[in-house]
Amino acid sequence: MIDSKRIAKNTVFLYIRLVLVLCVTLYTSRVVLDKLGVDDFSLYNVVYGVIGLLSFLNGTLSSGTSRFITFALGKGDLAKLKRTFSVALYVHVLLAVLVILLGETVGLWYVHNVMVIPPERLSAVLVVYQISILSTVITILQVPFISEVMAHERMSIYAYIGIYEAIAKLAIVFLLICSPFDELIYYAALVALASLTVFLFYVFYTKRKFDEVSLKFHFDKFTFISIMKFSGWNIIANISGTLMKQGVIMLFNIFFSPVVVAAQAISNQISNAMMQFVENVRQAINPQVIKLYADE
Repeated sequence: MIDSKRIAKNTVFLYIRLVLVLCVTLYTSRVVLDKLGVDDFSLYNVVYGVIGLLSFLNGTLSSGTSRFITFALGKGDLAKLKRTFSVALYVHVLLAVLVILLGETVGLWYVHNVMVIPPERLSAVLVVYQISILSTVITILQVPFISEVMAHERMSIYAYIGIYEAIAKLAIVFLLICSPFDELIYYAALVALASLTVFLFYVFYTKRKFDEVSLKFHFDKFTFISIMKFSGWNIIANISGTLMKQGVIMLFNIFFSPVVVAAQAISNQISNAMMQFVENVRQAINPQVIKLYADE
């Protein structure tokens, strides 16, 4: 039976998180643009656009991971749940390795040969590029742990982490004012550090609270194939969405001025935040719907 009160409570937590994140995003985007300058701000977003394009499978696998972990939880089979989490983690480790390989080959070639970079900023961009690979790997690896939190409907924890991320963004803005070295590198490093702390929290929290979370790999061929098949249905939508955002920024970098790139990057940030209005309701309802289906 659907617990409407719990759904309402979870939705409230998610919307509180959304409002705070949206407000902070709107404020920090303006300040970061001012501190970095249009050129460095556009370079930063293009670099992350390159890595984002190479890691498009992350969005595809995220929905599959969340669905299968929630389904296994609804079945009430701890052994199956452990196998499902292990396979999900295994898949995301493989994806992280793939992103590193593509990033250090195809992506690096793109940065050197296609991306429009002022000669005096090339060394800084290359450092930020390596940091962006690290940040993306962290984002990929934390997906199974976030899926655990969402499957167990701990939306309050998810909201608290969102609030922490908002505070971290504000702190980064103020720290950027007194940057001890190149501001572009300093900003990228601080963002990566904030991502790392979030990742570590999810790992420690889920490992402590949920019995099925283990860092040991137990490969289950059937579960692996099921996740990949389910995720495959979303691959076209995720490719088109990635091309629409990261791909457009990369094209703007080639054909237009940094001002246009910066404007597109800010519009993407606002668009992502606004899309969460719809996603929040879905995130609150999905776990109970999947569990109800699994229990039949």
